[in-house]
Amino acid sequence: MTYTRTALAALLSLWFSPFFAQTGPAGVRNNTSNRVWYKPDQLSIFTAGAALSSWGNQGGNGPLNAFESGNRRPTIVANSAGAFNGFRSLSFDGNDDVLRINNSADINTHSGHLSQKSYALVFKTGSDITTRQVIYEEGGTVRGVNVFIQDGHLYFGAYNLPNDAAGAPWPFQSLSISIQPNTEYIFTGVMDGNSSETGLM
Repeated sequence: MTYTRTALAALLSLWFSPFFAQTGPAGVRNNTSNRVWYKPDQLSIFTAGAALSSWGNQGGNGPLNAFESGNRRPTIVANSAGAFNGFRSLSFDGNDDVLRINNSADINTHSGHLSQKSYALVFKTGSDITTRQVIYEEGGTVRGVNVFIQDGHLYFGAYNLPNDAAGAPWPFQSLSISIQPNTEYIFTGVMDGNSSETGLM
């Protein structure tokens, strides 16, 4: 698997149903309903050019910090060099840099049916938009969700391989849109379904 060469501006947000006072990213929801939220202003406490070891979750699932160790850590880009809305960003080397998030009921280990889930990511493509580059993924070998770049497109995909509910199993399904090199993007993906066979992505 090739990891993204893009600079990920530090906004990853997963949220669940009803709306509350709007104090979250871009005024969407709040710290409780945004279960996972890596705020870009938190990168200002780290040295620009340094490798990031850990980044605290500011969302409602507090202990869910992003982390990596060794030579696989993304680099913190200074505000002037790679700013998104004036905030620092992260640069991944395109080889093996990753940022991991521990398993939780919100990511990877949820039991039962989850009818709604949304994702928001801010990123900038590099010059290579042909090679597969994973921006975000959760899940494992039998079910999961992912966002990736490949063959000049951004994909938002999901799959559920076990025969464990109405409408299951279902193979990998995705939506895609064409993208350009060296361009900033804001991705928002919504999964909305129910315990029967209906839903949308």
